[in-house]
Amino acid sequence: MLSQDKTKDDAIALQNKLERSKRDISHAFLVDLKKGSDSIQAQILGKDERDLLSKLLSAHPTSFHDTDPCLDGTRTTVLNDIVRWVKFELEDKQSRLLWVYGKAGCGKSAVAASTSDQLESDGLLKGSFFCKRGHTDRYDPFTLLHHLAYIFAKFNMPFRDALLAELQDPEALIRTTLRSHFKRFFDGPLKASERADGAVGPLIVVIDALDECDDHETVAEYLSDIVQKAKWIRLLVFSRDLPEIGDHFSKLEDLRTDLDLFAQD
Repeated sequence: MLSQDKTKDDAIALQNKLERSKRDISHAFLVDLKKGSDSIQAQILGKDERDLLSKLLSAHPTSFHDTDPCLDGTRTTVLNDIVRWVKFELEDKQSRLLWVYGKAGCGKSAVAASTSDQLESDGLLKGSFFCKRGHTDRYDPFTLLHHLAYIFAKFNMPFRDALLAELQDPEALIRTTLRSHFKRFFDGPLKASERADGAVGPLIVVIDALDECDDHETVAEYLSDIVQKAKWIRLLVFSRDLPEIGDHFSKLEDLRTDLDLFAQD
């Protein structure tokens, strides 16, 4: 009897192992497929198009590479939870925005940098913007929106074509109002990307320290609008738990997931 039970347990264990291996192989195939597709999309850009799009970028670094990550072996629970959300959402689930929030000084930027590094190593990260108060361009909402438009255009051809049409106007980048820039660089291009068959996604972007960006309430509204309109975009947003940010994200309902960084420690 004991021998039969052991055989049954071994069979169940083997079946579970096979299922896990099957999921891992499926995910690895998906990552390789996305790498190849994204590479093709990026290479199609001509010199004139690259020059136009490059006008959206800041002359100063804005990505995660100059932010210290978590120490090795620390914050593993929250890092695993974030990466698990990303990989789950790659299978076209419903949530499109992960809001990771916490009090000042609880290590949000380190977690955001470690997350970005891991996702980049896995070939999943398409861009990042790390806000920082007092640093040139990194707290500027225009720069943040322009940077997002550049990332989206780099990997989504219908979005790119519509954005390039806007950038043909010599006055396109003149700073008037944030709303006019959002309308110009996102409303039309996002509609074009959803109507066309050539949309690529999901596309992963990390935004850190949103609360340190000027007019972060308006930016939070626009980020919510982006994920509502574009099923091919996934945003990971790190910030303090501020009501003016949370109120906009809460309107997303099932399109968002919240992660309290303090509760994960």
